[in-house]
Amino acid sequence: DAVAVAGWASSPRITRSTSRGIYIYVNGRLVRDRVIRHALVEGYRGRLMKGKFPVAVLFIKVPYDQVDVNVHPAKAEVRFKDSRSVFRMVSRSIEQAILKEKGIKEIYPSEEEKRSFRIEENGPAPRFKILEKEEKEPAETEPRPAKAED
Repeated sequence: DAVAVAGWASSPRITRSTSRGIYIYVNGRLVRDRVIRHALVEGYRGRLMKGKFPVAVLFIKVPYDQVDVNVHPAKAEVRFKDSRSVFRMVSRSIEQAILKEKGIKEIYPSEEEKRSFRIEENGPAPRFKILEKEEKEPAETEPRPAKAED
């Protein structure tokens, strides 16, 4: 069994001030995971302003013996047996998708990564769609004081 990554991620031009727009599913379960969130942001390396986060939905399939879901009482957190491989898989998948969207030749995966991610030539490849259109969300502004009338 191989690690598989798929999902949707925003263009580097579409960002949020918090990570609340990042949804991570591991083996079909919605989870919070710092490693994956950091890998996602790392995939945008040099393309995001400091303190900004992309909007993304990630679906990660990991062999069940490679992930522990009993870390949190509500099963909202996971622990990977080999978190480095999952980190590299997610960050390189995002980076590849951004470059591919710009018409740059695919850079993923290298032969070494194929071995470390257990990816076969015809095995699952990362699939990401970079979203260019921004959906409007309420502006995060402070209320304006009322004008004093003379």
